[in-house]
Amino acid sequence: MYSYYENVRDSVIDFLIEEEIELTRDNCEEIYDRLFCEDKITGNVSGSYTFSSAAARQYLSSNTSLILEMTDEFGYSASEIGYKYLVEPEIVDVMLRCYVLGRVVDELVNENEESRAMRKQLTNNSPLVGKEVG
Repeated sequence: MYSYYENVRDSVIDFLIEEEIELTRDNCEEIYDRLFCEDKITGNVSGSYTFSSAAARQYLSSNTSLILEMTDEFGYSASEIGYKYLVEPEIVDVMLRCYVLGRVVDELVNENEESRAMRKQLTNNSPLVGKEVG
């Protein structure tokens, strides 16, 4: 089964590493906007991530519950999405990528905050803090 969440998450992590960006609460909205417009993450600018109707249709075929969730969240009718699914599967594929992007960014921000807090705690509890080494 194709996982939109895992695919978008991996793409976001790769992007952050390549661009040497640390995702924080302070910059998450700005980074989200940038990620939203990155074709290699969502395909939103060009209208296609896969550049293949067949590949998009294959990815979508195992994600009907996610499609329904997105349909409700975005306020589309089932018939609108059903039509797009049949005629323009790449558009629905892009919509799903954009839909899960917000969740991915929120989760990565939370993980980063927890990691920073853990590093700070470890540094503060280190027996070497405040002692001269030499």
